[in-house]
Parts: sequence; structure tokens; C-alpha cells
Amino acid sequence: ISLFKQGLQIDPTLAPALVELSKCYWLQGANDLISNQESFELAREAADQALALDPDLATAHAARAVVSITFGGDPVAAARQFERSLSLDPTNIDLLNDALGLARRIGRRELCVRIGEYVVSHDPVNSQGHARLAGSYMRIGRYDDAIASGRTALRLAPGRAQTHYTIGLCLIM
Repeated sequence: ISLFKQGLQIDPTLAPALVELSKCYWLQGANDLISNQESFELAREAADQALALDPDLATAHAARAVVSITFGGDPVAAARQFERSLSLDPTNIDLLNDALGLARRIGRRELCVRIGEYVVSHDPVNSQGHARLAGSYMRIGRYDDAIASGRTALRLAPGRAQTHYTIGLCLIM
């Protein structure tokens, strides 16, 4: 956070730094380092500032979408933001990974699998992509695929606690 703020002191029009700042504030709330309300306000403000500076910055739309779905509980607004984001940069793996989170929240399970498979085929060392694909496979009952994808995620990032949980559930099922 301090480095992004330093960058913004040097150049207050640096919209990508505001996007990353929004992500940092979101992560602070997600990890209970600050309150959800404070996280929401700070993340939303940074994303909105980035959009004001550059309305065509795909990552800014995605950051705003993540804020909308996580804190605002507004899947319609989040879907609009992701739609705009992906229209600007349709092959961006990070944007697609974030969009997968929205698709999961609104119950689009097959879409989650398609997005997840695209992500890992284009970025095979993306541990988050493999972990999300494992969860997506699990939700549609493809347990062997979920276990395989989860194990790949763990080879890439052994400390992924949620992935251990997903594999455990699949083994039980």
C-alpha cells in the first residue's frame, strides 16, 4: 500500500496504481486486517478514482466489479463491470479469474468450468486458476478432475489451505 501511495504522490494520474491499491484494500478486509466497511470504502474509492482517470482501463472495471460483488452484494453491477472489463481485454487471465468468482457466486457452474479451463490452458502455472478450477469441477460432480486440478494447484503453491479442503471433500464424495 505504501509503495502504491508513493507512486501516486509522484504521479496522481497513475490509474493502474489505484487499481492495485483497491486490490490491497480488498485483501485487507478479506483477511480481517481492517473492517469490512473500511475495506469496502477504501477499495471502492480507489477503483472509482482509477475509472475516473481512465474509463477504458479493463483492470479498473474488474476491481470495481470485485468490490460490487464482495461488499455490495450486487451481482448485476458486478456483471456489468466484468462485461466492460472483458470487452476491453478479453484474454486477460487475471480478469477471467476474477470473473470466474462472480460466475460461481451466481451459480453458473458450467461457465466456471469453461473459464477455469481456459485460464489454466493459457497459464498452466497459475495456482489460483487450478484451485478455482478444482472447486468448479467439484461443484459439478467431476471429483477426479477436481482432485487432479487441486493437486496441480498444491504443487505450484503448497500452502493453499482451501485447496486441501476441496480435495478432502472430493475424496469423501
